[in-house]
Amino acid sequence: MKILLTNQVMGDNTGTDTCTRTIAKYLVRARHNVYLWAPHYVGSLEFHKATGAVFVPNLEHLARLPLDIGHIHHTPCLMTVRKLRPDLPLLFLSHGVIPPEEVPPAGRCNLGRVLCVSWEVIGWLEQMGIQKKLLHQWSYPIDPDIFQADDPPPLATEASTGAQRAHQT
Repeated sequence: MKILLTNQVMGDNTGTDTCTRTIAKYLVRARHNVYLWAPHYVGSLEFHKATGAVFVPNLEHLARLPLDIGHIHHTPCLMTVRKLRPDLPLLFLSHGVIPPEEVPPAGRCNLGRVLCVSWEVIGWLEQMGIQKKLLHQWSYPIDPDIFQADDPPPLATEASTGAQRAHQT
């Protein structure tokens, strides 16, 4: 399949950016053609480039790509893609309900499915008017090449955060 994968910001290595990169990596491994697009790029994109996905350079290129489906994160991306590609099947991944960019507009974008990272998100989106039949629980993919159970991150301590020094002054 030819899959468009979007995120509001790429290159900042935050939660949704890491999720996007992980999805791209495993879709490419499954021999799909993955295209990445974001309205904003910051920092280094080396991790994204290493997935084997292709970056979409601009909206004109996005409008002409032969795509089978769009996997969309964030409402601004959803609105842009839907305007350019009115007939492209889309699924939306809601990472939460805050900020508002995580909530798809109820009934306005012809979504095939809304993936929600928790049952709580499903409940909130139902209350916001999203049709229940569109909402499906979906857990974040975890990349074992990056996150390993036998190597937990160090815990922040008062001394390491500088809080102890602040109390001494």
